[in-house]
Amino acid sequence: MQVMHFGHTVIFYSFSVDGDQVLVTGLYADSPNVMAREAAYRIFLHPDKHQEYLLSEMLSSRHELAQLCGFATFSHR
Repeated sequence: MQVMHFGHTVIFYSFSVDGDQVLVTGLYADSPNVMAREAAYRIFLHPDKHQEYLLSEMLSSRHELAQLCGFATFSHR
């Protein structure tokens, strides 16, 4: 298991573990542990090129679908 260290505090106990992966499923804004909130924020909002690519493809496909159906944009459908 990969353990994230912030200073001298090990915070992996704040998150769920699945095999050898630590799952960060949100910002943990309500966590009383400051280090856990910081780690979750940094990990959860870290840019992901693959996710950005998928979002771009989805938006392009929605726009193309709208135009094929005679709408100016997907939101006009």
